[in-house]
Amino acid sequence: MTTEKTAQNGLPVPKVDYELETKPDKTGLSRKHPKSNAVDTECGVSACTPHSLQRCANIVAFTASAGTVSLFLQTLSTYIATQLTSLEKQFGLSSTDSGFLVSCNDIGFLSTVLFFSHFGRKGHIPRILAVAAIIYGLSGIACSLSQFIQPMSLPVGTSGGNSSSENGDEYLCTQEGSRTRQNETCSVDESRASGSGQWVTYLIATSLIVQGMCKAPKTPLSALYIDNNVSDKKKTGLFLGVITTLTLFGPALSFAIGGVFSRVPVDLKDTLLTPTDPRWIGAWWMGFLVFGSLAVVLALPLFCYPRRLKTSWKEKQAEADAQESKEESFYEKIKDLPVSVLRVVRNPIYTCSLCGIIFINFTVGGYVAFGPKYMETEFGIPSWQANVILGVQAAVSLGLGTFIGGFLTSRFRLNPLGCLKFIVGVCTVAVALESLNFIFGCDNTQIRGLLPGNTTADCDCEGVKFLPVCGDVSGETYFSPCHAGCRVQNETAYVDCSMEMGGGVTPGQCDSGCPFLYPYVITTVFYGLVGTLSIIPAYIIMLRTVGDDDKAMAIGILSFCISLLGFLPAPIVYGKVIDTTCTLWNFTCGTRGSCAVYDIVDLRMKIIGMNVGLRATSDLVFIIAFLIARFVIKEKEYSSSNETSDTRL
Repeated sequence: MTTEKTAQNGLPVPKVDYELETKPDKTGLSRKHPKSNAVDTECGVSACTPHSLQRCANIVAFTASAGTVSLFLQTLSTYIATQLTSLEKQFGLSSTDSGFLVSCNDIGFLSTVLFFSHFGRKGHIPRILAVAAIIYGLSGIACSLSQFIQPMSLPVGTSGGNSSSENGDEYLCTQEGSRTRQNETCSVDESRASGSGQWVTYLIATSLIVQGMCKAPKTPLSALYIDNNVSDKKKTGLFLGVITTLTLFGPALSFAIGGVFSRVPVDLKDTLLTPTDPRWIGAWWMGFLVFGSLAVVLALPLFCYPRRLKTSWKEKQAEADAQESKEESFYEKIKDLPVSVLRVVRNPIYTCSLCGIIFINFTVGGYVAFGPKYMETEFGIPSWQANVILGVQAAVSLGLGTFIGGFLTSRFRLNPLGCLKFIVGVCTVAVALESLNFIFGCDNTQIRGLLPGNTTADCDCEGVKFLPVCGDVSGETYFSPCHAGCRVQNETAYVDCSMEMGGGVTPGQCDSGCPFLYPYVITTVFYGLVGTLSIIPAYIIMLRTVGDDDKAMAIGILSFCISLLGFLPAPIVYGKVIDTTCTLWNFTCGTRGSCAVYDIVDLRMKIIGMNVGLRATSDLVFIIAFLIARFVIKEKEYSSSNETSDTRL
């Protein structure tokens, strides 16, 4: 309201404007009060700030909300890795193609992470996170559209292909000369399937790029908001540990849900096939639909958090007033961006630690992308079983390891030097544990008919598609029912097989009796547990070795480099390496599709060898960072002692 008074000397008193704002009283009702110049510190949206909602205006509640949203923001990039086998079968993708899809998430992330780190730090951080999460959820839902645009179905009768239009007789033993006429032309379904991989790749890739863009503000802005609003700086590591632990439960949840949906038929209809059948395709699209919807719903509470929490406002009011008084222009922010980046990367401790983290995350990127497929291929287990095992493993090792790492950092008040010493020890143990997996692997399964002349069935099997079957009598694996001499199909089984003395065969490779699955799982659990102990100490190094104005940029550069040099190239490189171990490719209408048979010994040596080499390199880099940090501390102590001596003189 505006008032005007006249002083005794007849001069008018200047007008004073009292802006009224709506605030709740103790009863929860909104009433008008004079508006202060303080930064927004109350929960709510615009003028709606209910008194009951103010109980959530604290760092604990924000950590819980942001951590839950962060959990679901980390699901879809991992969930797609659990469904690579189904995607490769349905759309004829190679491991290199599927690796590119996984990398698309990081392409989007890289395009915006520095932007959010530099410009988002002065914005309304909770609302930035909320909007990003909603767009992320909508793009996740878009990934499932390919199943509705071009539906896929499994056979419900006795046919033997991935589509009900295929004829199951193509796998049976026939007389010489009749096979050529069957395979001279491509069916309509095969022609459509051979060309569908390209547009599906574009659709999923675009959606994953958008998801990556929306994940960008999560790490730098959450860390900055916590560090700026926590009442005790020494508790920053604890709250970051909570969010990071919840985030790492995202992959665990993805693996678990991926295992569930891998057992559901892609068309949600009854089928005679089982998940162990090589032709099985799970309902991969359901996970995108579920996780996308949950991300949208859980993002809504973040809209209610204030720009700054009251718990920190009393201590930082002077600082906030100073920042408001010298508000930078957009041009000044742009000009300061390269200067801020240069200040951070010129710090030798930060840069060395960053290089070590990149090497570690390169192995993590490859494992997240192809961990399920590696277990399926190496140990001959179905997709759902590999996903469930990895889900339990991730929940135990990643979640527990990160929380313990954050607790130890807070409990022992580790400074950057102590954190580096801790990480060096952790990396050394991790290298030793991963080296054990050179031993924990299986031998190649002998498949009769894979090599020319490796079968004696009196059948014309030239041009027959690969469908491995296990002999019920001999316990041997055959290239196809035709190579086993089978002449009759009984639902999903094949009978009257000459190579099985008239017995039958069952789709799928025979159990090799490999005893190393559980030793591999146990070793990998401890490997993940030990490795994730270093996550929070690494964050502390990133935050404590730079100035206060560069904290958000330091985390942003960390996230940017991890994606650019770690998570982005890793799936492509690992996918290419996996493709080099393929000994038999599937072809549809002359177009090469997914790999049918791998040399699993060669696969194990290459994948584990890459993991060990990269981990050992990261250990060496962290040792260099530790030596630099110790030298810098001694130099400061020496300089300080000289200044004291000069003062006394």
